[in-house]
Amino acid sequence: MRMLIATLEEMIQVHEMMLDIAQKKQEVLVKGDVQQLLALLQEEGKWLKQMSKLEHERQFQVEDYLRRLGLKAEEDITLSRLLPLIPDKEERNQVEALATQLVEIIGRLQRQNELNMRLTQDALKVVNHSLEVLTQSEPELTYQKPEQNGKNHSSEPSRRSFFDTKA
Repeated sequence: MRMLIATLEEMIQVHEMMLDIAQKKQEVLVKGDVQQLLALLQEEGKWLKQMSKLEHERQFQVEDYLRRLGLKAEEDITLSRLLPLIPDKEERNQVEALATQLVEIIGRLQRQNELNMRLTQDALKVVNHSLEVLTQSEPELTYQKPEQNGKNHSSEPSRRSFFDTKA
């Protein structure tokens, strides 16, 4: 059980690091600093790999603990289902407190990531709008003589360009 407790503590630390990165990403997204964002994403990737490793360790430790109790190890057993099976009250309370802390920090991380996702989507909307504005066909920039006496000059092709070369 001590190894499981140590793994849970490490999972909490890694989630706190990921939350810190997510908060930094929010600041970077607001500033629009792409280089710093890329660096944060790379750092986040390292922590995600560590988290995946810890999750596998946690699952193995829980399965091993259940086997030692003579119970069938279920795949992906949750900590809340494991708690009643821990005979030592102090260990059970410690695992429960760590599980509660882990759930709380995961919730905060999810909310921060949702905010960052909305900021990213808003930034993409601005970029798309800017691209649309830049790629739209430009209106005629030269002065055109208004139609007189009902004559329609639109049938005549316009030979004027942006710069009128006739003198």
